[in-house]
Amino acid sequence: GYAKEGYRRNLIKKNDFYELVAVCWLPGQLTPIHDHVGSDCAFKIIATGGMGEVFYSNSEIIEYYDADLTLDGLNKLYKKIK
Repeated sequence: GYAKEGYRRNLIKKNDFYELVAVCWLPGQLTPIHDHVGSDCAFKIIATGGMGEVFYSNSEIIEYYDADLTLDGLNKLYKKIK
């Protein structure tokens, strides 16, 4: 479900190889800045609206908007989802 305080991770399944969660957020909510060092990440947007990602490196900020599918874990950037 959704939360007024911020985005919410809803665990669907977890085992030794992967964790499947439904991440729910309302318009204007953001995830904290984070990375995926040591793990991979994939998102698929299944509701109306879209998603933007902001990637941070030492020298620049790279923004992507209106993605409905994203994969991460191959780079060493920090990011937040909005």
